[in-house]
Amino acid sequence: MKKRSGVLSVVCRWGLVVVMLVAPCHGWFDTGHHLVGILAFDLLDGVQKETVGRILSAHPRFDDEFQVPSGIQRGGIPNRWLLGRASYWPDLIRGQEEWDRPTWHYQLGAALTVGQRINVPPTPQGLPNNVSLQTTGLHVAQAFQYCRSVLADKNRRDADRAIAICWLAHLAGDSHQPCHAGSLYYEGVFPEGDRGANWLKLKNGSNLHAFWDGQFGSDLNWAALDERAVQLRSTPAWRKTVVAAKNLDPMVWLQESVQFSRGAVYTDEVLAAVEATRRSGQDRVPPMDLSPRYRQRALEIAEQRVVLAARRLANVLQADLAK
Repeated sequence: MKKRSGVLSVVCRWGLVVVMLVAPCHGWFDTGHHLVGILAFDLLDGVQKETVGRILSAHPRFDDEFQVPSGIQRGGIPNRWLLGRASYWPDLIRGQEEWDRPTWHYQLGAALTVGQRINVPPTPQGLPNNVSLQTTGLHVAQAFQYCRSVLADKNRRDADRAIAICWLAHLAGDSHQPCHAGSLYYEGVFPEGDRGANWLKLKNGSNLHAFWDGQFGSDLNWAALDERAVQLRSTPAWRKTVVAAKNLDPMVWLQESVQFSRGAVYTDEVLAAVEATRRSGQDRVPPMDLSPRYRQRALEIAEQRVVLAARRLANVLQADLAK
């Protein structure tokens, strides 16, 4: 059996072992993250919208990565576009050592494990000493907590607060993507985890993680995304998430994603394919087809999660800008 390398973390919850692996995951594609940003922007009041735009204009990478498209500059709402852009900036700078923080994108300790041979490291608690925007090794909940403190501190440079807004917007999206909540550990097949469903391949050449990432498409078309935002605001999920959006604890968001991961990502049809691989003694799960029912459920959940992420992001920005 071939083993795949990675760093894992596990917690016990409801009698199950729950695991997360360090993985090069991107959360929603740029489209999903942009939707989180513009939906959140629409919930801010006029002063808050102007403040967000002002702070983001001080971003140290503004001239390189935040140039508003000419069409939006002329006829759109530039600050709205800026928050959408900020929401996926942490993916734009992947691999740039000065800015990239790979571990910030996921939380240790969330997903499903089948089997007994598991090493259980502790879930990260609190923030380390001397934490900063350059600190590596933080995870979603820690990074979110720290960036909130940066944004709320009016004595901080706007350049730092702009970076904090980018990460808050991005991590709100990541923490609501079920595949970012963890990995499947399956004894005999994925003893070191499936990297958040990245190692579950599909017959179209993609993988299960990318399938979930791509529920809002991969074409970053601003007009189409504006129309999608209008459509999402008309869904039952938009109306039903008002109360849930008041909970601003990212650990709660991640536990919600755990439940969706168990119930909708690693379904019986997916686990059956993994179990068949274990019984056959092969070292890789053959590429799968997903049933129409699976695909429809994934889209429904993606819409619910992005809408809730946007509402929660708006509440966070409103609270921290008011401090």
